Amino acid sequence: MARSHIIENGLFDNCLKQILSDICNINLYSNYHVYTTFQKLTNEQRLLCWNNLSKLLEKTLQQVKDYYYNSWIKQFSPDLNQYKEEIKLLLKISQTIYAKQDIVRITTKLFVEKYKDIQFHQKSLNLYIRKLVDLQSLSV
Repeated sequence: MARSHIIENGLFDNCLKQILSDICNINLYSNYHVYTTFQKLTNEQRLLCWNNLSKLLEKTLQQVKDYYYNSWIKQFSPDLNQYKEEIKLLLKISQTIYAKQDIVRITTKLFVEKYKDIQFHQKSLNLYIRKLVDLQSLSV
């Protein structure tokens, strides 16, 4: 009962692919193709997609959207550990210039601007930087 909100990834993939194929009248070959197609939808098409997914998966609209934005799209974002040293350097620079409450926001902004051609999962990036800030404060 407590796990009724969980969405199976493979089922989500297949349902989203089918719904987008129907909405856009195209064949989608990979999850990445599904992802890029979804990014191009109008708000009206997205709502139609969310409603259809919700019915197919027997989940609420919010559960479907949350799963998409908080879990499913993470597969298209690079592993942040490969940027760890660079982020730590940006944090060190930010700490010398900006107020403590602005460090995470400024560091995130600088990092995203530097890698503007790469799609980072924003919530994960923000959390990753927050954790690095916490670790740095403990090691001081």
